[in-house]
Amino acid sequence: SQSRYRFVSATILTPLLYVSFKQPIDDPEPRTFVGRIHQAEPQPIAVDKQAKKDIDCLAANIYFEARGEPIEGQLAVAHVTLNRMEHPEFPKTACEVVKQKTFNPKAQKHVCQFSWRCNNTFKIKHDRHQFVPDMYERIRVLAEQVYRNRSNRHDITGGALFYHAEYVPTSAIGVEGLRKTAQIGKHIFYRAPT
Repeated sequence: SQSRYRFVSATILTPLLYVSFKQPIDDPEPRTFVGRIHQAEPQPIAVDKQAKKDIDCLAANIYFEARGEPIEGQLAVAHVTLNRMEHPEFPKTACEVVKQKTFNPKAQKHVCQFSWRCNNTFKIKHDRHQFVPDMYERIRVLAEQVYRNRSNRHDITGGALFYHAEYVPTSAIGVEGLRKTAQIGKHIFYRAPT
């Protein structure tokens, strides 16, 4: 049987993006949102050198982690990256967050926080041959808008710092003690316990 939905909210994300959310009536917690993002035509925005690097890293992360997801899933990956930048236990720039490795005691080695960074197929020095151009340009616009308006954003992940694809068993990645905040597209999102 199909779920019935109720309207939850419409939120302005940036001057160019807003999202309207609906939620299954029978699933009030944890939140599962079905959203639609509406986008106006982007205007060029001047950015400094560090901001351009961070936007490129954020766009690459969205592209490689969520390019097959609906725009809500892409936005959710952007939010996790930005949430980490704002959290005291993570690096302070998008590039440092995306490139971060941590020690995995089970594997006895340092592992990438984002799986695409581990396969060494991409260096974040814009090799445009690795992108589907139209798709990447849309994702880069999203990354730039979210990055530039990060202090005034509505986080659809509920403050998530972690996520994984729904097909990955939780026992393989250690989500014990984390609080599930949302499932958006094919990713499940978590935040640290408060």
